[in-house]
Amino acid sequence: MARITQEQRDKNKQVLDDLIWKIFTNEGWDAITYQRLADEFGSKKSTMQRYYPSQDDFLDGIRGRPMKLLAEQLDTSSPEALLESWFSAMEHPHLANVFSMALSTAVEQTGNQFAAHGTQNLRRFLNQHFAEATAEQLIYDMYGGLIVNTADAKVNEDMKEVSK
Repeated sequence: MARITQEQRDKNKQVLDDLIWKIFTNEGWDAITYQRLADEFGSKKSTMQRYYPSQDDFLDGIRGRPMKLLAEQLDTSSPEALLESWFSAMEHPHLANVFSMALSTAVEQTGNQFAAHGTQNLRRFLNQHFAEATAEQLIYDMYGGLIVNTADAKVNEDMKEVSK
């Protein structure tokens, strides 16, 4: 096995992290596998396992990116504008999987820390723009809206299936 320099390993890791982000935003968490990364990177599955010892380590490719993308979509000029932009952001193609994963991991008993970190990052972001009490209420309104919109979308999807 040929050894690579630390510099090359770091470059490879960045390319792999970018690949994970691309797959995640386009297809969701379940589409990220060792084999998929190996195939797209042009390497072996065992090589991918050296970069990511467990599948939870795939989060390295996602960490920090959702909040950056979300922040670009949010209008913080007022609480009302923020809520309106939050609901619009739910329709953003690259954020749909972020919202989906945050919601599913938030309700799992053994979920990873993705949702918790996301909520902490969102709270920090909101506290930079609003008073603490307002920011806290906004989080409840935003997450509540996320749950309701997700449930409504599921019902609509199920109704379409029934009517076929």
